[in-house]
Amino acid sequence: MSELLGASVNLRGLLQVVGQHLYSSPEVALRELVQNAHDSAVRRSIEDEAAPEAQIRVVARPDEQTLRFIDNGAGLTRDEVVQYLATIGSGKTGELRSTHSADALIGQFGLGFLSAYAVAHKVVVHTTSHAEPDLSHTFTSLDGERFTLSPGPPRAVGTEVVLHLKSEHAHLARVDVVRQLLARYCCLLPIPVLAPTPVNAEPPPWRRDLDGLTPFRIRRIRLDFAEAYEGRFRPIACIPVEPSESVPIRGLLWIQDGASYASSDNRNISLFVRGMLISDDLRDLVPRWAGFVGGVLECDHLLPTASREDVQRDASFSATVAHLREVLIQGLATLADREHEAWAMCRTRHNEALLGASLADPRLFEVMRDSLTVPTSHGALTLPEVRQRSDGRLLLSPTSSSAVPLWFRTLDAPLIASHRYGVSPFVARWAQVEQVRTIQLGSGDEGALLEAVELPPDEGARLERCFVREQTAVLPARFKPTTLGAVLLEDQEVRLKRTLEADDASRRIAHGLLGLARDVTRRIDGAHLYRLYVNLDNPLVARALHHDDAQLAAYVVSFAELGSHLDQDLTEALSAQQDALLNILARVPEDRS
Repeated sequence: MSELLGASVNLRGLLQVVGQHLYSSPEVALRELVQNAHDSAVRRSIEDEAAPEAQIRVVARPDEQTLRFIDNGAGLTRDEVVQYLATIGSGKTGELRSTHSADALIGQFGLGFLSAYAVAHKVVVHTTSHAEPDLSHTFTSLDGERFTLSPGPPRAVGTEVVLHLKSEHAHLARVDVVRQLLARYCCLLPIPVLAPTPVNAEPPPWRRDLDGLTPFRIRRIRLDFAEAYEGRFRPIACIPVEPSESVPIRGLLWIQDGASYASSDNRNISLFVRGMLISDDLRDLVPRWAGFVGGVLECDHLLPTASREDVQRDASFSATVAHLREVLIQGLATLADREHEAWAMCRTRHNEALLGASLADPRLFEVMRDSLTVPTSHGALTLPEVRQRSDGRLLLSPTSSSAVPLWFRTLDAPLIASHRYGVSPFVARWAQVEQVRTIQLGSGDEGALLEAVELPPDEGARLERCFVREQTAVLPARFKPTTLGAVLLEDQEVRLKRTLEADDASRRIAHGLLGLARDVTRRIDGAHLYRLYVNLDNPLVARALHHDDAQLAAYVVSFAELGSHLDQDLTEALSAQQDALLNILARVPEDRS
């Protein structure tokens, strides 16, 4: 027979979980108790027409090893002490929310007071309610399970919470530590917080009346705030965040001055809800490509988790992420259009990251496409500069600019290092928009840079015979300088095909991705891993072909192999050596056997 039974609660275990393990750091107790004081002040402003100007004081006494939180808020009656301080999950804030439009209230779950037991071995509360100003009460508890409640001496309306700190948390009784923590948690709180002087005296830029100020002064105010809050990097420029119809968010984003790369993620986003810090690491609010962005945001419509150290990933969060993405895109466009000096510094510091960002959104690409640079054999250049120096074409190398074959560096055209992050798709998109031809070295496209030659069958056979090399296609051509007898290139597509078809590829590459890649490379003829372009205008090549001299041809090819790896231009040295060799060969009779 079924029985209807009630669940029981292990109060000691629950207090331990909530008081010691709900929060990431015991220091959060300061935030929670200031939050309670704030909500008490808001409650008094709702219930008491004669409420004084709200104020919260936090007093650190290292000699006593105590920390005191004093407010002139609504206070508590005896019944409220029992109902709210001694009942887990019960709080006056929740009741006010259900009966009043109290958007300024911060608390939500009635758990914050329990954080006091994480740092204190004894908690004492002195309180006087505005509803019973002649009655004061003193609440004392050592562990949160049991408490004493007694009449207190007469005192002003409000509440004082006294934490007798555990020895391991004695540092929280130091004034400098308390000020530093409160400046982090409460800098946007509208009610003054004194420790002993205000930690939130200066309102953030988006709460200030900036009408009538010059653009320079407004930029300076925003940059000063960003610099004080960022801590790690000096801000270059700021992007104000304004609310939309569906996302009531305000704040400031800024571009950091530290250099970034493709893998950099220095996003530094702090989120405040109703003036209180929720998290200083909510980087997911801005796109992953914005790894160079910091910011402080206020967004009261996001729902904090129970610990109030994060927010729920719900529809409101998704809408906020989408809104901030738009703010960033528009902000970068405005920066490029109006603040040229700051934009130039942004490009210098974050060019590689901005390449990736421009690929993430077509609007960003339009803003940045002619001002971002790509790495080339002539240094970092914009694509309009590359086109101008390359006779209207874009030459891409699959390796670093210092490792391109010798011949290509004699062309006096910038070679784009397409292996670098974001470069290849950025160049491809730019070339498509500008209708510019791209030539990818190592893909067969390089044939467009030289004069291909069609040889008669017998001469072609002789060329193959002289310059035969394993896994190599031998191609006759004419090109400058004539001192270069041949150019040897590895076919990048064939190399990829062989890599994907290797026995160990399945262990290194995800199965689904490997299958898709093999579908593409299956159509590639993998017979030749290399292409050898033989320069018919070179004297050594001409002599080798005339005498059907495989040894001399091997000499030419050896220099082609050498030239495909050297990182310096040896054209002059090669020319001198070739002249010396020709002088030696000139002494050999033409009819030698």
